[in-house]
Amino acid sequence: MQQGHMGGGGGGHMGGGMRDGHMRDGHMRDNQMGGGYGAGGHMGGGHQRGSDSYRGRGRGGRRGRGGRGAGGHHSSPGHFPADSGAGGAEPTVCPFFLKGNCRFGDQCKNKHAQSEFGDVNKLAEVEAHSAPIRAITLAGNQLYTGSADQTIKVWDCATGQCSSTVPVGGDVGSLLFSGGWLFCGVELSSPAPVGVIRAWNFQTHAQVDMAGHAKQIHALVIANEFLFSGSADASIRVWRFNAAANTFEQAGQLLGHQGGIKTLLHAQGRLYSGSFDSSIGVWDLTSGVCLQQLAGHTSVVMNLLSFNEFIISVSMDGSTRVWNTAQAHACVEVFDDTEKAEGITSCAGTVDLNGKPVLVLGYQEGQIALYELPSFTYRGSLVHTTTAVEQRANDVRALLDAGQLFGAAPSFISAGSDGKFKVWQWQAPQ
Repeated sequence: MQQGHMGGGGGGHMGGGMRDGHMRDGHMRDNQMGGGYGAGGHMGGGHQRGSDSYRGRGRGGRRGRGGRGAGGHHSSPGHFPADSGAGGAEPTVCPFFLKGNCRFGDQCKNKHAQSEFGDVNKLAEVEAHSAPIRAITLAGNQLYTGSADQTIKVWDCATGQCSSTVPVGGDVGSLLFSGGWLFCGVELSSPAPVGVIRAWNFQTHAQVDMAGHAKQIHALVIANEFLFSGSADASIRVWRFNAAANTFEQAGQLLGHQGGIKTLLHAQGRLYSGSFDSSIGVWDLTSGVCLQQLAGHTSVVMNLLSFNEFIISVSMDGSTRVWNTAQAHACVEVFDDTEKAEGITSCAGTVDLNGKPVLVLGYQEGQIALYELPSFTYRGSLVHTTTAVEQRANDVRALLDAGQLFGAAPSFISAGSDGKFKVWQWQAPQ
């Protein structure tokens, strides 16, 4: 990978740029999740044309998701610490019911349920958009959903009602709320396809457009007071705020990936980029130099998540990989659910009622699987999409930890190609 070009310069609300070759830490920070997690700037994403299109490993049957036991392949070339206890047996849920086409109905010998276990409850289901939801973000008690229907919708989490619909003029690829600004990556199609970041300041009511990308913007993240955007054009662009002009200016770009950028993560003082070229870039935030290119995945790297000193990556190749930042980013764990011939489209970190970290994975066929960390003990499956939607995929496009936004118990949100979002909440086993 090539060295990026990071410009220095004036200060502003998003910080003072680079001083003496070093980016300063300041007011705007990337959102962090509880339970030892750090989140990437983008949890969703859409299909792309040409070389950046993503495909899983085909669509196959399901029997329930594997942990360290049956149903999954688990290799551990390093020292990712594991709990000593093994996961329990998985309940039998009808795989055809999960797809919405069980012909036996009530006479089926298997269980018909949207969950394979009883300690997560579906709190709400909202038909939000007429096209796939590609990104979600939270700001206070408001949820923002961005869709291929070319709108952002604002939802009051207390009432569940849509308080505003904002046309953005193109397909939404990413959303981020930070420092009083809502950022939206959007692909405009006229007169020619171009990627633009549209930003709204909630204090001053200013609206700013940032042009520069040639294709959809899949990822947005704040790091060291700079805004980083990752695009299907294979570039990462760097933006700083100019307070005098009340606008954002491009400060540089990071180049080197051979495919589009799907996800970005700020963790351990570095920037991580997951790409359509199946690799993960590790970038130095001081110099803009790519320090490493992590190889191992064989398809699009869809999401990145930090957990303690580890970076977790998920891919359309169906695998989850764990990279140890304390061991030069050695891959110390590979979890490949070989029973499921489908790709992983999204991930998030949450905690259960006892504060145990749980990895939430969203799949191509509309299911959600939960695994306790760091052991990868299977905790069960949920269903976001039960039936195929005409001319749409079933992908779980976005997952987001919601903490205690909906009450004392932890919760998380899923959004998908069906245009719906669902709120899930942990509850005591019955």
